[in-house]
Amino acid sequence: MNAVRGPLAVVVAVALCLLAPHLARSAGPSDPQQPLLPHDALALLDAQVAELFKQQALKGPQAASLLKVLDKTRRSLFRGLPDAALGHLNDFTDKVQSLVNRGALDKVTGETLLTGAGAVQGGIASLLKVPFPAWPDIGFCTGPPVPPLPKIPTLYVQEGAPAGGDGSSVHPFRSIGAALTAAAGGALGAVQVMVGFGVYSEHLEITRYTRLVGLPLVSASDTILPVIVGSVTNFSPVGLEIDHIALTGFGTTHVGVLTVENKCAATALNDVLVTDGVGFGIFQHGGWFDGHDLRVERTHPVSSVFGVAFQLEGVETTLANTALTANLGGGLLVSGGRMTASGLDVAETEPNPYALARATFSTNPGTTAVDVRDDAAFTGTWVRLTGNTYVGMFVHTGAAADLTYSRVEDTAEIHRYDSMGFDAVNVGGHDIVVSGPGTLRATGFTILSARVCGALFTGDGAEATFMHGEIAYNEFGACDPAAFDTHDLFGAIDVVGDDGVLTEIATVDYHDNREGNFSVTLDSAAPPVPPPPVILVP
Repeated sequence: MNAVRGPLAVVVAVALCLLAPHLARSAGPSDPQQPLLPHDALALLDAQVAELFKQQALKGPQAASLLKVLDKTRRSLFRGLPDAALGHLNDFTDKVQSLVNRGALDKVTGETLLTGAGAVQGGIASLLKVPFPAWPDIGFCTGPPVPPLPKIPTLYVQEGAPAGGDGSSVHPFRSIGAALTAAAGGALGAVQVMVGFGVYSEHLEITRYTRLVGLPLVSASDTILPVIVGSVTNFSPVGLEIDHIALTGFGTTHVGVLTVENKCAATALNDVLVTDGVGFGIFQHGGWFDGHDLRVERTHPVSSVFGVAFQLEGVETTLANTALTANLGGGLLVSGGRMTASGLDVAETEPNPYALARATFSTNPGTTAVDVRDDAAFTGTWVRLTGNTYVGMFVHTGAAADLTYSRVEDTAEIHRYDSMGFDAVNVGGHDIVVSGPGTLRATGFTILSARVCGALFTGDGAEATFMHGEIAYNEFGACDPAAFDTHDLFGAIDVVGDDGVLTEIATVDYHDNREGNFSVTLDSAAPPVPPPPVILVP
Protein backbone atom coordinates (compact mmCIF):
# COMPACT_ATOMS: atom_id res chain seq x y z
CA MET A 1 0.00 0.00 0.00
CA ASN A 2 1.35 3.42 -0.92
CA ALA A 3 1.80 5.91 1.89
CA VAL A 4 -0.55 8.89 1.96
CA ARG A 5 1.42 12.10 1.36
CA GLY A 6 0.87 15.82 0.99
CA PRO A 7 -1.98 17.89 2.47
CA LEU A 8 -4.29 14.88 2.61
CA ALA A 9 -1.84 13.06 4.87
CA VAL A 10 -1.87 16.01 7.23
CA VAL A 11 -5.68 16.10 7.26
CA VAL A 12 -5.88 12.36 7.96
CA ALA A 13 -3.28 12.61 10.72
CA VAL A 14 -5.12 15.47 12.40
CA ALA A 15 -8.41 13.59 12.20
CA LEU A 16 -6.93 10.45 13.73
CA CYS A 17 -5.33 12.49 16.51
CA LEU A 18 -8.59 14.20 17.40
CA LEU A 19 -10.52 10.97 17.18
CA ALA A 20 -8.14 9.12 19.47
CA PRO A 21 -10.01 9.88 22.72
CA HIS A 22 -13.27 8.65 21.20
CA LEU A 23 -11.62 5.53 19.80
CA ALA A 24 -9.92 4.84 23.12
CA ARG A 25 -13.27 4.72 24.84
CA SER A 26 -14.28 1.82 22.62
CA ALA A 27 -11.34 -0.36 23.66
CA GLY A 28 -13.13 -2.03 26.55
CA PRO A 29 -16.01 -4.44 25.91
CA SER A 30 -18.08 -2.79 28.66
CA ASP A 31 -17.73 0.72 27.18
CA PRO A 32 -18.70 0.62 23.49
CA GLN A 33 -17.73 3.49 21.21
CA GLN A 34 -20.15 6.38 21.29
CA PRO A 35 -20.93 8.10 17.97
CA LEU A 36 -19.60 11.61 17.53
CA LEU A 37 -22.12 14.35 18.06
CA PRO A 38 -22.32 16.87 15.19
CA HIS A 39 -20.37 19.55 17.10
CA ASP A 40 -17.55 17.04 17.71
CA ALA A 41 -17.42 16.28 13.98
CA LEU A 42 -17.39 20.04 13.36
CA ALA A 43 -14.32 20.33 15.60
CA LEU A 44 -12.57 17.84 13.33
CA LEU A 45 -13.44 19.93 10.29
CA ASP A 46 -12.17 23.07 12.06
CA ALA A 47 -8.86 21.38 12.80
CA GLN A 48 -8.54 20.06 9.26
CA VAL A 49 -9.11 23.48 7.69
CA ALA A 50 -6.69 25.13 10.13
CA GLU A 51 -4.02 22.51 9.37
CA LEU A 52 -4.47 22.97 5.62
CA PHE A 53 -3.81 26.68 6.10
CA LYS A 54 -0.77 25.93 8.26
CA GLN A 55 0.58 23.65 5.52
CA GLN A 56 -0.17 26.38 2.93
CA ALA A 57 -2.65 24.18 1.12
CA LEU A 58 -5.23 26.93 1.70
CA LYS A 59 -4.67 30.67 1.62
CA GLY A 60 -5.62 32.78 4.61
CA PRO A 61 -8.84 34.25 3.16
CA GLN A 62 -9.93 30.82 1.91
CA ALA A 63 -9.42 29.17 5.30
CA ALA A 64 -11.05 32.10 7.11
CA SER A 65 -14.11 31.86 4.87
CA LEU A 66 -14.51 28.14 5.54
CA LEU A 67 -13.97 28.53 9.30
CA LYS A 68 -16.54 31.33 9.45
CA VAL A 69 -19.18 29.08 7.91
CA LEU A 70 -18.32 26.28 10.33
CA ASP A 71 -18.65 28.71 13.25
CA LYS A 72 -22.12 29.72 11.99
CA THR A 73 -23.00 26.04 11.83
CA ARG A 74 -21.89 25.50 15.41
CA ARG A 75 -23.83 28.49 16.69
CA SER A 76 -26.96 27.26 14.93
CA LEU A 77 -26.55 23.85 16.57
CA PHE A 78 -26.14 25.35 20.01
CA ARG A 79 -29.21 27.53 19.52
CA GLY A 80 -31.40 24.61 18.55
CA LEU A 81 -31.70 25.53 14.87
CA PRO A 82 -30.98 22.36 12.86
CA ASP A 83 -32.34 23.72 9.57
CA ALA A 84 -30.03 26.73 9.79
CA ALA A 85 -27.09 24.45 10.63
CA LEU A 86 -27.80 22.29 7.57
CA GLY A 87 -28.02 25.41 5.43
CA HIS A 88 -24.60 26.60 6.61
CA LEU A 89 -23.14 23.15 5.88
CA ASN A 90 -24.50 23.42 2.35
CA ASP A 91 -22.65 26.74 2.06
CA PHE A 92 -19.48 25.02 3.30
CA THR A 93 -19.70 22.24 0.71
CA ASP A 94 -20.37 24.81 -2.03
CA LYS A 95 -17.24 26.75 -1.03
CA VAL A 96 -15.10 23.61 -0.92
CA GLN A 97 -16.39 22.47 -4.30
CA SER A 98 -15.67 25.92 -5.73
CA LEU A 99 -12.07 25.75 -4.45
CA VAL A 100 -11.62 22.36 -6.07
CA ASN A 101 -13.15 23.52 -9.36
CA ARG A 102 -10.81 26.53 -9.46
CA GLY A 103 -7.77 24.39 -8.71
CA ALA A 104 -7.18 26.15 -5.39
CA LEU A 105 -7.55 22.84 -3.54
CA ASP A 106 -6.64 19.39 -4.81
CA LYS A 107 -9.53 17.03 -5.45
CA VAL A 108 -8.58 14.37 -2.90
CA THR A 109 -8.26 16.87 -0.06
CA GLY A 110 -11.50 18.52 -1.13
CA GLU A 111 -13.30 15.19 -1.04
CA THR A 112 -12.00 14.62 2.49
CA LEU A 113 -13.51 17.92 3.64
CA LEU A 114 -16.77 17.15 1.84
CA THR A 115 -16.91 13.74 3.52
CA GLY A 116 -16.44 15.41 6.90
CA ALA A 117 -19.25 17.86 6.16
CA GLY A 118 -21.43 14.96 5.10
CA ALA A 119 -20.74 13.25 8.43
CA VAL A 120 -21.98 16.35 10.28
CA GLN A 121 -25.08 16.53 8.10
CA GLY A 122 -25.75 12.85 8.71
CA GLY A 123 -25.39 13.34 12.46
CA ILE A 124 -27.91 16.18 12.44
CA ALA A 125 -30.32 14.16 10.32
CA SER A 126 -30.08 11.18 12.66
CA LEU A 127 -30.89 13.38 15.66
CA LEU A 128 -33.87 14.87 13.85
CA LYS A 129 -35.27 11.52 12.84
CA VAL A 130 -37.42 9.96 15.54
CA PRO A 131 -39.00 6.78 14.19
CA PHE A 132 -42.68 6.15 14.67
CA PRO A 133 -42.55 2.96 16.80
CA ALA A 134 -44.23 -0.23 15.73
CA TRP A 135 -47.56 -0.74 17.45
CA PRO A 136 -47.70 -1.63 20.27
CA ASP A 137 -44.39 -1.18 22.09
CA ILE A 138 -45.13 -1.75 25.77
CA GLY A 139 -42.62 -4.26 27.06
CA PHE A 140 -42.95 -2.95 30.61
CA CYS A 141 -46.66 -3.72 30.84
CA THR A 142 -47.90 -7.09 32.12
CA GLY A 143 -51.11 -6.77 30.14
CA PRO A 144 -50.30 -5.10 26.81
CA PRO A 145 -53.10 -3.73 24.64
CA VAL A 146 -54.84 -6.02 22.20
CA PRO A 147 -52.77 -5.78 18.99
CA PRO A 148 -54.53 -4.59 15.86
CA LEU A 149 -56.03 -7.22 13.62
CA PRO A 150 -54.32 -7.87 10.27
CA LYS A 151 -57.15 -6.01 8.62
CA ILE A 152 -58.83 -3.59 10.97
CA PRO A 153 -62.51 -3.09 10.16
CA THR A 154 -63.02 0.43 8.80
CA LEU A 155 -66.05 2.61 9.38
CA TYR A 156 -66.72 6.02 7.83
CA VAL A 157 -68.10 9.18 9.37
CA GLN A 158 -69.18 12.39 7.68
CA GLU A 159 -70.71 15.47 9.29
CA GLY A 160 -74.20 16.11 7.95
CA ALA A 161 -74.59 12.64 6.45
CA PRO A 162 -78.21 11.39 6.17
CA ALA A 163 -79.55 9.49 9.17
CA GLY A 164 -79.53 5.72 9.04
CA GLY A 165 -76.02 5.27 7.65
CA ASP A 166 -74.29 1.92 8.03
CA GLY A 167 -70.73 3.25 8.30
CA SER A 168 -69.75 2.38 4.76
CA SER A 169 -67.99 4.88 2.54
CA VAL A 170 -71.23 5.31 0.58
CA HIS A 171 -73.52 5.59 3.65
CA PRO A 172 -71.34 6.96 6.47
CA PHE A 173 -72.40 7.58 10.03
CA ARG A 174 -73.01 11.21 10.92
CA SER A 175 -71.09 11.01 14.23
CA ILE A 176 -67.93 9.38 15.53
CA GLY A 177 -69.82 8.12 18.57
CA ALA A 178 -72.17 6.19 16.29
CA ALA A 179 -69.18 4.45 14.72
CA LEU A 180 -67.75 3.52 18.12
CA THR A 181 -71.15 2.22 19.24
CA ALA A 182 -71.40 0.10 16.11
CA ALA A 183 -67.93 -1.32 16.79
CA ALA A 184 -68.98 -2.24 20.33
CA GLY A 185 -72.23 -3.77 19.11
CA GLY A 186 -70.34 -5.84 16.58
CA ALA A 187 -67.88 -7.01 19.24
CA LEU A 188 -64.97 -5.74 17.15
CA GLY A 189 -61.60 -6.04 18.88
CA ALA A 190 -60.29 -3.10 16.89
CA VAL A 191 -61.79 -0.43 14.68
CA GLN A 192 -60.56 2.25 12.33
CA VAL A 193 -62.79 5.28 11.87
CA MET A 194 -62.26 7.53 8.85
CA VAL A 195 -63.46 10.97 9.93
CA GLY A 196 -64.55 13.21 7.09
CA PHE A 197 -63.94 16.94 7.15
CA GLY A 198 -66.32 18.75 9.49
CA VAL A 199 -67.02 19.67 13.11
CA TYR A 200 -68.14 16.97 15.57
CA SER A 201 -69.43 17.98 19.02
CA GLU A 202 -68.89 14.78 20.99
CA HIS A 203 -67.45 13.25 24.15
CA LEU A 204 -65.89 9.95 23.12
CA GLU A 205 -64.97 7.01 25.36
CA ILE A 206 -62.50 4.47 23.98
CA THR A 207 -63.14 0.82 24.93
CA ARG A 208 -61.16 -1.10 22.26
CA TYR A 209 -58.18 -0.52 20.02
CA THR A 210 -59.29 2.54 18.07
CA ARG A 211 -57.74 4.44 15.21
CA LEU A 212 -59.31 7.80 14.33
CA VAL A 213 -58.07 9.07 10.98
CA GLY A 214 -59.07 12.52 9.81
CA LEU A 215 -59.65 13.35 6.17
CA PRO A 216 -58.57 17.02 6.03
CA LEU A 217 -59.76 19.63 3.59
CA VAL A 218 -56.71 20.32 1.45
CA SER A 219 -56.35 23.39 -0.75
CA ALA A 220 -53.44 24.94 -2.59
CA SER A 221 -52.71 27.23 0.36
CA ASP A 222 -53.85 25.37 3.47
CA THR A 223 -54.85 22.11 5.11
CA ILE A 224 -57.82 22.22 7.51
CA LEU A 225 -58.28 19.32 9.91
CA PRO A 226 -61.59 17.79 10.99
CA VAL A 227 -62.49 19.06 14.48
CA ILE A 228 -63.80 17.23 17.53
CA VAL A 229 -65.34 19.70 20.00
CA GLY A 230 -65.51 17.97 23.36
CA SER A 231 -63.24 15.29 24.76
CA VAL A 232 -61.71 11.85 24.22
CA THR A 233 -61.12 9.52 27.20
CA ASN A 234 -59.50 6.10 27.46
CA PHE A 235 -59.55 4.21 30.78
CA SER A 236 -59.09 0.78 29.18
CA PRO A 237 -55.94 -1.31 28.54
CA VAL A 238 -56.15 -0.65 24.82
CA GLY A 239 -54.48 1.46 22.19
CA LEU A 240 -55.71 4.77 20.79
CA GLU A 241 -54.28 6.31 17.64
CA ILE A 242 -55.39 9.70 16.29
CA ASP A 243 -54.17 11.06 12.96
CA HIS A 244 -54.88 14.40 11.24
CA ILE A 245 -57.57 15.65 13.64
CA ALA A 246 -58.02 18.77 15.78
CA LEU A 247 -59.39 18.34 19.31
CA THR A 248 -60.77 21.34 21.19
CA GLY A 249 -62.41 21.98 24.52
CA PHE A 250 -63.63 25.39 23.42
CA GLY A 251 -67.04 26.14 24.89
CA THR A 252 -67.13 22.97 27.01
CA THR A 253 -66.80 22.43 30.75
CA HIS A 254 -65.30 18.93 30.58
CA VAL A 255 -61.90 18.77 32.32
CA GLY A 256 -59.29 17.64 29.82
CA VAL A 257 -59.48 17.33 26.04
CA LEU A 258 -57.62 14.00 25.85
CA THR A 259 -57.44 11.88 29.02
CA VAL A 260 -55.82 8.44 29.25
CA GLU A 261 -55.53 6.51 32.52
CA ASN A 262 -54.42 2.90 32.43
CA LYS A 263 -51.01 1.33 32.98
CA CYS A 264 -51.47 -0.72 29.82
CA ALA A 265 -52.87 2.02 27.57
CA ALA A 266 -51.02 3.17 24.50
CA THR A 267 -51.55 6.48 22.75
CA ALA A 268 -50.19 7.58 19.37
CA LEU A 269 -50.90 11.03 17.95
CA ASN A 270 -49.79 12.14 14.50
CA ASP A 271 -50.55 15.59 13.09
CA VAL A 272 -52.92 16.48 15.92
CA LEU A 273 -53.91 19.91 17.24
CA VAL A 274 -55.26 20.22 20.80
CA THR A 275 -56.67 23.61 21.78
CA ASP A 276 -58.58 25.37 24.56
CA GLY A 277 -58.44 22.57 27.08
CA VAL A 278 -60.12 23.12 30.43
CA GLY A 279 -57.69 22.00 33.12
CA PHE A 280 -55.61 19.90 30.72
CA GLY A 281 -54.97 19.68 27.04
CA ILE A 282 -53.54 16.15 27.28
CA PHE A 283 -53.29 14.05 30.44
CA GLN A 284 -52.00 10.47 30.60
CA HIS A 285 -51.26 8.34 33.64
CA GLY A 286 -49.36 5.12 32.93
CA GLY A 287 -48.70 3.31 29.68
CA TRP A 288 -47.04 4.54 26.53
CA PHE A 289 -47.32 7.73 24.48
CA ASP A 290 -45.98 8.68 21.06
CA GLY A 291 -46.54 12.09 19.48
CA HIS A 292 -45.43 13.30 16.05
CA ASP A 293 -46.31 16.76 14.74
CA LEU A 294 -48.34 17.55 17.84
CA ARG A 295 -49.54 21.02 18.89
CA VAL A 296 -51.18 22.01 22.18
CA GLU A 297 -52.44 25.57 22.55
CA ARG A 298 -54.41 27.85 24.89
CA THR A 299 -55.04 25.49 27.84
CA HIS A 300 -56.73 27.13 30.85
CA PRO A 301 -56.46 26.01 34.52
CA VAL A 302 -59.44 25.36 36.76
CA SER A 303 -57.66 24.90 40.13
CA SER A 304 -54.20 24.81 41.68
CA VAL A 305 -53.70 21.19 40.55
CA PHE A 306 -55.62 21.14 37.26
CA GLY A 307 -53.85 23.42 34.87
CA VAL A 308 -51.15 21.95 32.60
CA ALA A 309 -51.22 21.82 28.82
CA PHE A 310 -49.56 18.40 28.58
CA GLN A 311 -49.12 16.21 31.68
CA LEU A 312 -47.63 12.71 31.72
CA GLU A 313 -47.32 10.55 34.84
CA GLY A 314 -45.30 7.34 34.76
CA VAL A 315 -45.44 7.17 30.95
CA GLU A 316 -42.88 5.94 28.41
CA THR A 317 -42.93 8.83 25.93
CA THR A 318 -41.52 9.69 22.54
CA LEU A 319 -42.13 13.12 21.01
CA ALA A 320 -41.08 14.57 17.66
CA ASN A 321 -41.90 18.05 16.38
CA THR A 322 -44.13 19.10 19.25
CA ALA A 323 -45.17 22.69 19.94
CA LEU A 324 -46.86 23.94 23.13
CA THR A 325 -47.92 27.56 22.69
CA ALA A 326 -49.76 30.23 24.71
CA ASN A 327 -50.90 27.91 27.50
CA LEU A 328 -52.00 29.35 30.84
CA GLY A 329 -51.08 27.00 33.65
CA GLY A 330 -47.82 25.38 32.58
CA GLY A 331 -46.60 23.73 29.41
CA LEU A 332 -45.18 20.21 29.78
CA LEU A 333 -45.05 18.22 33.03
CA VAL A 334 -43.21 14.89 33.15
CA SER A 335 -43.68 13.03 36.45
CA GLY A 336 -41.86 9.72 36.62
CA GLY A 337 -41.38 7.59 33.54
CA ARG A 338 -39.11 8.45 30.64
CA MET A 339 -39.38 10.92 27.79
CA THR A 340 -37.33 11.30 24.63
CA ALA A 341 -38.13 14.47 22.71
CA SER A 342 -36.76 15.89 19.48
CA GLY A 343 -37.95 19.23 18.19
CA LEU A 344 -39.87 20.37 21.28
CA ASP A 345 -40.94 24.03 21.27
CA VAL A 346 -42.59 25.58 24.33
CA ALA A 347 -43.42 29.27 24.07
CA GLU A 348 -45.54 31.97 25.72
CA THR A 349 -46.44 29.82 28.73
CA GLU A 350 -47.99 31.57 31.72
CA PRO A 351 -47.99 29.95 35.19
CA ASN A 352 -51.19 28.73 36.79
CA PRO A 353 -52.40 31.65 38.94
CA TYR A 354 -54.17 29.28 41.36
CA ALA A 355 -50.93 27.35 41.95
CA LEU A 356 -48.93 30.52 42.48
CA ALA A 357 -51.42 31.85 44.98
CA ARG A 358 -51.71 28.74 47.14
CA ALA A 359 -48.85 26.31 46.77
CA THR A 360 -45.14 25.87 47.19
CA PHE A 361 -42.95 26.02 44.16
CA SER A 362 -41.99 22.34 44.16
CA THR A 363 -45.29 20.60 44.86
CA ASN A 364 -47.78 22.09 42.44
CA PRO A 365 -47.85 21.64 38.69
CA GLY A 366 -48.56 24.41 36.26
CA THR A 367 -45.87 26.92 37.22
CA THR A 368 -43.20 26.25 34.58
CA ALA A 369 -42.86 25.79 30.84
CA VAL A 370 -41.24 22.34 31.31
CA ASP A 371 -41.40 20.57 34.68
CA VAL A 372 -39.40 17.33 35.11
CA ARG A 373 -40.05 15.72 38.51
CA ASP A 374 -40.44 12.58 40.63
CA ASP A 375 -37.48 10.56 39.30
CA ALA A 376 -38.42 11.19 35.67
CA ALA A 377 -35.76 10.90 32.98
CA PHE A 378 -35.99 13.51 30.22
CA THR A 379 -33.78 13.44 27.12
CA GLY A 380 -34.27 16.33 24.72
CA THR A 381 -32.66 17.34 21.43
CA TRP A 382 -33.55 20.57 19.64
CA VAL A 383 -35.58 21.77 22.64
CA ARG A 384 -36.50 25.46 22.44
CA LEU A 385 -38.12 27.23 25.40
CA THR A 386 -38.76 30.85 24.48
CA GLY A 387 -40.73 33.74 25.89
CA ASN A 388 -42.18 31.87 28.86
CA THR A 389 -43.02 33.38 32.24
CA TYR A 390 -41.73 32.42 35.70
CA VAL A 391 -39.45 29.43 34.94
CA GLY A 392 -38.39 27.87 31.64
CA MET A 393 -37.28 24.39 32.80
CA PHE A 394 -37.54 23.05 36.36
CA VAL A 395 -35.75 19.78 37.27
CA HIS A 396 -36.32 18.45 40.79
CA THR A 397 -37.37 15.66 43.19
CA GLY A 398 -34.90 13.10 41.87
CA ALA A 399 -35.44 13.83 38.17
CA ALA A 400 -32.72 14.04 35.53
CA ALA A 401 -32.72 16.05 32.31
CA ASP A 402 -30.28 15.78 29.41
CA LEU A 403 -30.41 18.54 26.78
CA THR A 404 -28.53 18.56 23.49
CA TYR A 405 -28.58 21.47 21.01
CA SER A 406 -31.24 23.25 23.00
CA ARG A 407 -32.10 26.87 23.74
CA VAL A 408 -33.81 28.48 26.73
CA GLU A 409 -34.35 32.22 26.52
CA ASP A 410 -36.39 35.28 27.43
CA THR A 411 -38.02 33.90 30.57
CA ALA A 412 -39.95 36.72 32.24
CA GLU A 413 -40.75 37.31 35.88
CA ILE A 414 -44.22 37.84 37.25
CA HIS A 415 -45.61 40.38 39.69
CA ARG A 416 -47.00 39.39 43.07
CA TYR A 417 -49.35 41.75 44.85
CA ASP A 418 -49.93 42.32 48.53
CA SER A 419 -53.32 42.29 50.23
CA MET A 420 -53.86 45.93 49.32
CA GLY A 421 -53.31 45.24 45.65
CA PHE A 422 -49.91 46.90 45.46
CA ASP A 423 -47.16 45.43 43.30
CA ALA A 424 -45.18 43.93 46.18
CA VAL A 425 -42.46 41.89 44.52
CA ASN A 426 -41.36 40.38 41.24
CA VAL A 427 -40.73 36.62 41.28
CA GLY A 428 -39.35 34.00 38.89
CA GLY A 429 -37.71 35.02 35.67
CA HIS A 430 -35.29 32.07 35.50
CA ASP A 431 -34.46 30.15 32.34
CA ILE A 432 -33.50 26.97 34.23
CA VAL A 433 -33.92 25.89 37.87
CA VAL A 434 -32.36 22.71 39.23
CA SER A 435 -33.45 21.83 42.77
CA GLY A 436 -31.86 18.99 44.65
CA PRO A 437 -32.11 16.19 44.34
CA GLY A 438 -32.08 16.83 40.61
CA THR A 439 -29.54 16.80 37.79
CA LEU A 440 -29.14 18.57 34.48
CA ARG A 441 -26.69 17.86 31.68
CA ALA A 442 -26.56 20.31 28.78
CA THR A 443 -24.41 19.85 25.67
CA GLY A 444 -24.31 22.43 22.90
CA PHE A 445 -26.77 24.74 24.64
CA THR A 446 -27.80 28.39 24.82
CA ILE A 447 -29.22 30.10 27.91
CA LEU A 448 -30.12 33.68 27.09
CA SER A 449 -31.87 36.80 28.33
CA ALA A 450 -33.50 35.55 31.51
CA ARG A 451 -35.02 38.42 33.45
CA VAL A 452 -33.29 37.17 36.62
CA CYS A 453 -31.17 33.97 36.54
CA GLY A 454 -29.97 32.11 33.50
CA ALA A 455 -29.48 29.03 35.68
CA LEU A 456 -30.42 28.72 39.37
CA PHE A 457 -29.29 25.80 41.54
CA THR A 458 -30.64 25.12 45.01
CA GLY A 459 -30.93 22.29 47.51
CA ASP A 460 -28.71 19.39 48.43
CA GLY A 461 -28.03 17.25 45.37
CA ALA A 462 -28.74 19.90 42.73
CA GLU A 463 -26.11 19.31 40.06
CA ALA A 464 -25.53 20.46 36.49
CA THR A 465 -22.94 19.71 33.86
CA PHE A 466 -22.51 22.20 31.03
CA MET A 467 -20.51 21.36 27.90
CA HIS A 468 -19.99 23.59 24.87
CA GLY A 469 -22.55 26.33 25.15
CA GLU A 470 -23.40 29.92 25.94
CA ILE A 471 -24.84 31.69 29.00
CA ALA A 472 -25.37 35.31 28.06
CA TYR A 473 -27.41 38.48 28.44
CA ASN A 474 -29.10 37.33 31.63
CA GLU A 475 -29.54 39.61 34.63
CA PHE A 476 -27.44 37.04 36.50
CA GLY A 477 -25.79 34.10 34.77
CA ALA A 478 -25.47 31.26 37.28
CA CYS A 479 -27.18 32.10 40.57
CA ASP A 480 -26.28 31.44 44.17
CA PRO A 481 -29.63 31.20 46.00
CA ALA A 482 -28.04 31.54 49.44
CA ALA A 483 -27.14 35.14 48.55
CA PHE A 484 -30.79 36.04 47.91
CA ASP A 485 -33.51 36.93 50.35
CA THR A 486 -35.71 33.97 49.42
CA HIS A 487 -38.88 35.94 50.01
CA ASP A 488 -37.71 38.52 47.53
CA LEU A 489 -36.90 35.80 45.04
CA PHE A 490 -39.91 33.51 45.30
CA GLY A 491 -42.41 35.22 47.56
CA ALA A 492 -43.92 32.58 49.86
CA ILE A 493 -41.89 29.82 48.23
CA ASP A 494 -39.25 28.22 50.41
CA VAL A 495 -36.06 27.38 48.52
CA VAL A 496 -33.67 27.28 51.47
CA GLY A 497 -31.33 24.32 51.05
CA ASP A 498 -27.73 23.16 51.12
CA ASP A 499 -25.08 23.49 48.48
CA GLY A 500 -25.88 23.38 44.79
CA VAL A 501 -23.04 22.31 42.54
CA LEU A 502 -22.25 23.45 39.01
CA THR A 503 -19.46 21.55 37.32
CA GLU A 504 -18.17 23.01 34.07
CA ILE A 505 -16.23 20.37 32.15
CA ALA A 506 -15.86 22.07 28.78
CA THR A 507 -15.87 25.51 27.24
CA VAL A 508 -18.84 27.69 28.14
CA ASP A 509 -19.10 31.14 26.60
CA TYR A 510 -20.26 33.15 29.63
CA HIS A 511 -20.65 36.83 28.79
CA ASP A 512 -22.74 39.97 29.15
CA ASN A 513 -24.35 38.82 32.40
CA ARG A 514 -24.59 41.35 35.21
CA GLU A 515 -21.86 40.69 37.77
CA GLY A 516 -22.45 40.93 41.51
CA ASN A 517 -22.97 38.99 44.71
CA PHE A 518 -25.65 36.84 43.13
CA SER A 519 -23.61 35.56 40.20
CA VAL A 520 -20.81 33.09 39.60
CA THR A 521 -18.34 33.93 36.84
CA LEU A 522 -17.39 30.96 34.70
CA ASP A 523 -14.06 30.82 32.91
CA SER A 524 -14.97 30.91 29.23
CA ALA A 525 -11.44 29.75 28.37
CA ALA A 526 -11.63 26.58 30.44
CA PRO A 527 -9.88 23.61 28.80
CA PRO A 528 -11.93 20.55 27.80
CA VAL A 529 -10.95 18.67 30.96
CA PRO A 530 -12.87 18.63 34.25
CA PRO A 531 -11.65 21.39 36.60
CA PRO A 532 -12.53 21.28 40.31
CA PRO A 533 -16.28 21.79 40.88
CA VAL A 534 -17.49 25.34 41.39
CA ILE A 535 -19.51 25.43 44.60
CA LEU A 536 -22.33 27.89 44.14
CA VAL A 537 -23.27 28.19 47.81
CA PRO A 538 -20.28 29.01 50.07
